[in-house]
Amino acid sequence: MLLQVVVEILLEIVFGILLEIAVSLYRIIFDRSNWGILAAIVGYCLVGGLTGGASLYIWPTRVFPRGTAPGLSLALAPLCVGWALATWGDARRSRGHVTSSLATFSGGAGFAFGAALVRFIGVR
Repeated sequence: MLLQVVVEILLEIVFGILLEIAVSLYRIIFDRSNWGILAAIVGYCLVGGLTGGASLYIWPTRVFPRGTAPGLSLALAPLCVGWALATWGDARRSRGHVTSSLATFSGGAGFAFGAALVRFIGVR
């Protein structure tokens, strides 16, 4: 159970960082500004949900048997991914790089919650 949560969180962090890089490049190329934080949370939650849905096609079953605390990833994933993307964003901004709203705690947590929720509901 714990290993499944750790693997899920690590994959969401890696995908979130890759998505942040892509969004930041888009902002630089097209000279766009960040959306408001509420719109960003909702948007990244939807993107996370789509990512979680796509992951069901790749891995439609549980990685490990259901543990003693089902749904633990619904709390841990947003906290860990939000922290990791906020740390990533702070480091990038301190070096003068442009970042998106995904590189904040709330943007990363919204993304991770969307992915975890869809996987929690849709996994067999």
